[in-house]
Amino acid sequence: MTTVTPAAVRTTEDLPEPPRTWSCFVITPIGNEHAEQGSPEREAYEHSLRIFEEVVLPACSRYGVTPVRSDGIAEAGEITDQICRHVLHDDLVIADVGGGNPNVMYELGLRHATGKPVIHIGEHGRLPFDISPIRTIQFQATTRSGLVDARKKLEAALETVLRGAFEPLTPARILRGLPTGQFSPARLGEDEEDEDSPGLVEHMAVVEEQMEAMTEDLDGATVALQRITAAAEKFLPTLWQPDAPSSTQQAILHQFARAIEEPAADLKSCAQRFADKMGSLDAAVRAGLAFQRSMSLQASDNATEGPADLLEQLTGLSASVREGVEAITLFEAMFKAFSSLSRSLRAPGREIGAALSLFRRSASYFEQWEHLARTEQG
Repeated sequence: MTTVTPAAVRTTEDLPEPPRTWSCFVITPIGNEHAEQGSPEREAYEHSLRIFEEVVLPACSRYGVTPVRSDGIAEAGEITDQICRHVLHDDLVIADVGGGNPNVMYELGLRHATGKPVIHIGEHGRLPFDISPIRTIQFQATTRSGLVDARKKLEAALETVLRGAFEPLTPARILRGLPTGQFSPARLGEDEEDEDSPGLVEHMAVVEEQMEAMTEDLDGATVALQRITAAAEKFLPTLWQPDAPSSTQQAILHQFARAIEEPAADLKSCAQRFADKMGSLDAAVRAGLAFQRSMSLQASDNATEGPADLLEQLTGLSASVREGVEAITLFEAMFKAFSSLSRSLRAPGREIGAALSLFRRSASYFEQWEHLARTEQG
């Protein structure tokens, strides 16, 4: 990779023609442009395309950088091989981490290990817990002004990277034997404190609002599980009747599959809504714990009560999540067994498996919060 010195790169007003063209790969959820209108796959495609066209593309164009998505690779060959080559070798990577798409996170992990420049962007409230400590350009994708603000922040981040003000993240520093304790990621051209960043009161409002909504999501998931249980109790006891022909068993499994299609989809939707709230709630909970910890340090007679107050509010919700994970795990095991008997159960089985994955990811947040709060309590 050719190094561009700080003096060699300026804004377009100072340097209309940069000395060379930077290669830039955009890691983003692609979705499916050929999927049915209104389907999750088609909506994901439209959403990611809008962010690319209204945020990434104009910001990069200002500096003569041409960003490429995986669906825009023109070369012939295996797409997975080409994506890996772009991720590992391009001068710059911009990663849309909103929602924590598994493919995005995998490709991003590869990029982090290279030590080459990478800029994180993501819709506010949808950042995955795993990379929450890394500076990310957050934005509201539902408004025109939110996209404009994201573009401006990305332009500032690009200028920072093009000037060479970038340091490898922790994975690359470990691989190179570099110290990690004193390293803090580049702030991507932002001020030390963003004027629009929420304060403690706003954070606590988020906690109250999100926890109330998440309780509703858990209630919806419980109802879905109850409907699946009722269907299982209705159809499955008759499955293994003596001398029942395979055609009868197939008909029973087909009826069972049809009966649970809707609750299985509802279960996944509840789990998705629940998981989507974790990013903003994580930031709010951590801010609340940090503040209460600072207050407890100033009042020695109340030194261990602060973090516990907020933790106590999360305990009931955390227990509900764990119970939900345990219940869905039982269904997942059952569907894995039945899916080999009838293909009609594979689709609802995937929905239930996806719900379990989302609830597991959400449960990990609560474990982190509990550990953090108890550590601060000493």
